[in-house]
Amino acid sequence: MSIPEDLIESSKSPGKLSRPASTSYAYAALTQGPSLFPAVEVEVERSDGQIFPFRMLPDSGATASVFPLNQIVPLGFDKRECQKVPVGTGNGKGSHWLAPQSIVATIAGRRLNLRPCFGNIDVAVLGREDFFAEFYVEVDEANRLVRITPHEYR
Repeated sequence: MSIPEDLIESSKSPGKLSRPASTSYAYAALTQGPSLFPAVEVEVERSDGQIFPFRMLPDSGATASVFPLNQIVPLGFDKRECQKVPVGTGNGKGSHWLAPQSIVATIAGRRLNLRPCFGNIDVAVLGREDFFAEFYVEVDEANRLVRITPHEYR
């Protein structure tokens, strides 16, 4: 995992930032192959305290954050306890399995709850209801960076 670059503009008045921190991440490989994508580094905490690092794709088209189905057990869930929900995706209609409870994720030093879904996808994605509700996202294709800023600092 790369180390995010915090961008903090210095303040003219002590104790108060004129512009809060944004965190930038370089594009990363998310699949087998040469393509690089705007990926955000996420640490997911299981209920037993075990930490799993992920590189996740911010996806403004995804309502919820979704993990590959093969991560359901490693993240501490039993598929039989998850609710099967119909979804519409860029690849057509399908089903995801909604976890019975949220998980804690740390993104750019900030802890937030994700209510994960699991589906037949290859790359974990961050969705609007949890990630985009917390962060403003900028994709800088020319420089191959993705920058996130907490909404209250914009």
